[in-house]
Amino acid sequence: RRGMSRRLRQRGHRMIDHFNLPVSDLDRSRSFYEVVLEPLGFHVLAQDGQAIGFGAENWAFGVILTARPFPKLHLAFAAASRVAVDRFSV
Repeated sequence: RRGMSRRLRQRGHRMIDHFNLPVSDLDRSRSFYEVVLEPLGFHVLAQDGQAIGFGAENWAFGVILTARPFPKLHLAFAAASRVAVDRFSV
């Protein structure tokens, strides 16, 4: 499986186009994700009403103010190196 992911990245394909995460506190979530996503090359690209979009060039990850209960989710970010992973793990 690792070989497949590497081949897809080398061809410029992404496994996920974008992902929006439901949150209960938009300002707190923005502060958190601005810090942890920076080592991966992501920054705030847009804020649209109750949603904030992060990415390098295009909205790839968003946080959206949502009423509870939230659905169960799993998310993994791709990183260019182990150093980036270590910097991400705040």
